[in-house]
Amino acid sequence: MPEMVIAQYHWKIYPPVTKAVKTRSENLIKRLPGSSMATSSFKKPIEILNYFFNEKILNIIVHSTNKYIYSVSDNYARPRDAKSTDIAEIRALFGLLYMAGVSHVNRQNGDDMI
Repeated sequence: MPEMVIAQYHWKIYPPVTKAVKTRSENLIKRLPGSSMATSSFKKPIEILNYFFNEKILNIIVHSTNKYIYSVSDNYARPRDAKSTDIAEIRALFGLLYMAGVSHVNRQNGDDMI
């Protein structure tokens, strides 16, 4: 039977004394977290969402999603099961995902969130 080694801990009342070491320059925070100049004027969450997911990005997402849907459409018997999407549906999906995160129901069925 193998021997069992039990770790021994030495607890101390005071924290260990650290040496005065200069922090490396790449570990210094050069900019505090928060909004940048571009987003500081936004007042509503939808404005911030539209800043990051602008029309160009949404068109790329829609194009890529439709390309994938077209590639798997042969697996479905009915054409309505593999319909192409548009920007409005993608925005609705992002809104639903955002609300799921805010409401802490991200593990819930999509039909139950409505």
